[in-house]
Amino acid sequence: MFLRNLILLSAAMVLTSVTALFGQEPAIAPTSSYPASLSNVLVADLNGDNAPEIIGLQSSSSAVGVLKNLGNGKYGAATYYAVSGTLNGIAVGDFNGDGRLDVAVAIGSFSPDIGRVAVLRGNGDGTLQLPVYYPVAIPANSIAVGDFNNDKKPDIAVIGNSNDNSKNTVAILTNTGSSFTEHSFAAATYYTANGFGPDGDFIDDLVAGDFNGDGRIDLAYIDGCTQCDPSSEQLFILSNTTSGWKAKQPAGGSGSESLAAADIDGDGISDFVIPFQGCHTPCVGVAVLYMNKNSAVASSQNLDVFNEEDGPTPQEVVIGDFNNDGITDIAGYSQGGEDQNFNQLPPGIMMWTGAGNRTFHALKYYKQPNPPSNFFPLYTAAGFLNKNGTRDLVVPNGMKTQVWMNSTSNPADPCPYPVSGGVHVCAPSANVGSGTVQFLASARTNTQPLNRIELWIDGQKRAQVFTDRLHISLPIPNGTHTAGFIEVGASGLFIKKRVTFTVGGN
Repeated sequence: MFLRNLILLSAAMVLTSVTALFGQEPAIAPTSSYPASLSNVLVADLNGDNAPEIIGLQSSSSAVGVLKNLGNGKYGAATYYAVSGTLNGIAVGDFNGDGRLDVAVAIGSFSPDIGRVAVLRGNGDGTLQLPVYYPVAIPANSIAVGDFNNDKKPDIAVIGNSNDNSKNTVAILTNTGSSFTEHSFAAATYYTANGFGPDGDFIDDLVAGDFNGDGRIDLAYIDGCTQCDPSSEQLFILSNTTSGWKAKQPAGGSGSESLAAADIDGDGISDFVIPFQGCHTPCVGVAVLYMNKNSAVASSQNLDVFNEEDGPTPQEVVIGDFNNDGITDIAGYSQGGEDQNFNQLPPGIMMWTGAGNRTFHALKYYKQPNPPSNFFPLYTAAGFLNKNGTRDLVVPNGMKTQVWMNSTSNPADPCPYPVSGGVHVCAPSANVGSGTVQFLASARTNTQPLNRIELWIDGQKRAQVFTDRLHISLPIPNGTHTAGFIEVGASGLFIKKRVTFTVGGN
C-alpha cells in the first residue's frame, strides 16, 4: 500500500510539474481540410447562426472566398466573389448598420498612384453582394477596421506605397452610414521613400487597437525598406488624438514577419505580438510588447522557439484563450525548424499558454501529422467554429484550407465562454459583501477577435479591456447597483448584458 501510494504521489507530482511548466494544455488537432485556395483568412459569422464562416482571399483569381459553416464546425464548398484588382488584405464590419456583416478588401497595384477599397455587403444568409469600390490615395498594402471617431460606426483604414515606393500614405475611410468619406495623409517612415536606392521604403501590416488607453482606436504598422535585411524593419504607432493622427516610433518591433494587437494583460491597453526573423539577438522568435499610457513599451519579452538561430517561427500569430483558464494565450502555425538539439521539426502549431502577470508557459508544439509536400502556410486564423465554447484554428495552404479543432475541457475555467454569441457574466452575484467587488465575464461575438469588453457601473464607464475576458475588482459603495457589460466586436456590433447587485446586503 505504501509503495502504491508513493507511486501515485510521484505521478501526481510529475503531473503538477508538467502543468506548472506548460499550463493546461489545449487539446487541439487537425480534423478537416477543404478544397479552397485562400490567404489572409479570418473567421466571421455572416448569417448570425453562431457558427462562423471562413473568409479569405483567392489572389490568383482575384476573388473573396467564403466557406459556409454547416452549423457544427464543418464546411461546405467554397463560394467565390470576383473583385477587380490585386487583393492585399481583408477585414469585416457592419458598415451600413443593418446587423449583417460586410467584407472589405484592400486593393493595390492597378494604377501607379491610386488604390481602392472594395466593400461587399452581406445579405445575412452567408452570401455577399457585388463589390462597391471606394478610391483611396494609394495602392493599398494592408487594411484595418475600427471606430476611429467614436460614433459607433466602423471605419476603414488602409496603408500603402505608390508603385515606385516614392510615396507612403495612410487613408481613412470614415463611415457615414451609407458611404465613406476619404481622408489621407503621409505615413511616418524611417527610411527614405524612394524606389531607386538601397533604402527604398515599404509599409505594411496595419493593425488597430487602443495603444495608450485613452478610449480612442489607434493604428500601428511595420515600416521596412525594399532592399534591407528583415532586422531593419521598424514599428510605428499612429495615435488617434482629438487634433489628428500623431506618429510615434516605440522601441522594439524590428525584424517583423507580421503584426498582431490585443490586450494581453487585461489592463485596458492594446499590446503587440510580433513574430520576427532577422539576426538581432535572438535571430528568430516571437516578441510581446506591453504598452503603457504614453504609447511606449512598458516591458517586453521574447517567447522561446527552441533554437534561437533556426527554431520554428510562425509567420502570423493569433491571440486568445485557447485552454479556457481565463488567461490570454498566443498561437501560430510554423513551417518547421530545428529544436534545441538541432533535430528537424515538421510544420505544426506553436502554442504559448499564458501564466498571468505578463508571463507565458514553455512552448508547446503540435506537429502537423503527415504534412503534404510543400506545406508552407503563411496565415493562421482563430475563432469559435462550433458550439463547444473553445477557440479553434484555421490554417490555409495552397489549394487546401485546414481546420484544427479544439476540444479542451477545463473544469477550472473561471468563466466559460458562451456557446453562442453574447456575454456570460460570472460575477458579481446578486449580493456581495462590502468593499471591493469582483467583476468577471467572458464574451463571444460574430467576429474574432473581439474588440473589447466595457464595464459600466450605474451608467458610468468604469473599465474596458481589449480582449474577450474581463476580470477586475473595483471598490463599490454599499447599496444596490447596476453593472452593464458591453461586448464590442471587431465589426463594431454591440451586445449588452446588465446585472443588478447589492453591496453590503443580506
